Amino acid sequence: MAYEVSFEAGLARVPARIRGRLNDSLEEVGDAISNIPPDSVILQSMMESALAIHVARWRFEYRVEPKQSRIVVTDAVELSAES
Repeated sequence: MAYEVSFEAGLARVPARIRGRLNDSLEEVGDAISNIPPDSVILQSMMESALAIHVARWRFEYRVEPKQSRIVVTDAVELSAES
């Protein structure tokens, strides 16, 4: 089962092309997660951990909701050029 990627409010300031790349990356993450058994320690750890992904100069935090087959992006921070 594929995972849906959704964004919490307040992420509209992220440029559309970055959101598109993020969505593509998180869809790949969702595809990988869908192959993990529901009772796996790995999946449990993902549900309890702070998860982050970087796209260009942006850092995004997200959570995995396996029962809803959803990945929710909860925060976005644009990093400085030195990061």
